[in-house]
Amino acid sequence: MKSSFSLQQKFVTEIIEQNFDLSCFDKQNSFLIVDNYFKENQYENQLSTYISAMKFNDYDNIFWIEASEKNKKLETVLLIIDKIFTYFQGMVSRDMQIIAIGGGICLDISSFCASIINRGCDLIIVPTTLLSMCDAGIGGKTGVNYKNLKNKIGSFYPAKKVIFDYRFLSTLSLQQLRDGYVELLKTILILDRDFFLSKSSFFESNLRFNIFKCAQFKLKLCSSDLNDRYNRQLLNLGHTFGHILESLSDFKVSHGQAVYLGILMSLKYSYHLKKLSYIQYKRLHNYFFSVCGKFIFKYEGENFHQKVKTLLLSDKKVISSTLTLILVTDASIEKIYLNKDTDRKQINDLIDFIYDNLQLSKKEITD
Repeated sequence: MKSSFSLQQKFVTEIIEQNFDLSCFDKQNSFLIVDNYFKENQYENQLSTYISAMKFNDYDNIFWIEASEKNKKLETVLLIIDKIFTYFQGMVSRDMQIIAIGGGICLDISSFCASIINRGCDLIIVPTTLLSMCDAGIGGKTGVNYKNLKNKIGSFYPAKKVIFDYRFLSTLSLQQLRDGYVELLKTILILDRDFFLSKSSFFESNLRFNIFKCAQFKLKLCSSDLNDRYNRQLLNLGHTFGHILESLSDFKVSHGQAVYLGILMSLKYSYHLKKLSYIQYKRLHNYFFSVCGKFIFKYEGENFHQKVKTLLLSDKKVISSTLTLILVTDASIEKIYLNKDTDRKQINDLIDFIYDNLQLSKKEITD
């Protein structure tokens, strides 16, 4: 006799737009993980306003994390957990809360820690970059890299609260803003193409509105598909190509830059397969370029085809030897499925396409 039951995937994350203030949190039961970017770029004074509100004397319950792809690994997770258990003298209760302040890498690592301590403790996220406000801060994906594979070890663990303090945007470089625009544009393209193509919607005066609109849409989509099996996969537009480029560059290329080029390659591949008309292809391509600017990727390594094939078939969206690729049509975003055994020719053609477009990327992105 067999029995089965199902678990609902719904979750509740509260998005709060306010100036961040740590004074409302219980210091005795909180642990902070803070992006080291603020120390390195002399923004510690800005953060100290929040930190001093909790009367941190020697920052004993803060882990300053070096937020880099190279440091996004299990060893870093263990260092954080060791410090948490040392601070709480081994008595870590489930109602302990982790407060993560930083960009996407910091939030991915911190959220993973929160998901595995006592099988889950309270998590509050304060994204400090435009990219993390639109991406890592929303939806509950956590993870670290493993042997040059992006986010290969992780979990789904939504934050209890996500706090948008827009004052952090003033600390960002132009490149960091452009990285964030990529994710913002991609999400709104999926949500509402007409709105996406309205250039006036992305004037600086409307940036906060667009961030919140993007976050609300993503949260709604993710809450009904937490484990990324159905429509949530549409948010991976550009990411299959982008993650390949990150790995090929040994993570020297930023996530935003890689996904930007990945989206442009997705648009061109959609046109290549005659799913997207030339007029729509150029319109969407040119709009991304007008907002995000010029970026050139140059690959000078060896064994390109084998490396890319391994990366493609190691993609997290591979199920039963089948890769899910997100493409763009004239009317919508859609999935295509490539099985490594039955679609070998198309997979090899896809690798050739990636190679050809990387060689032409200078012309393609700058024309």
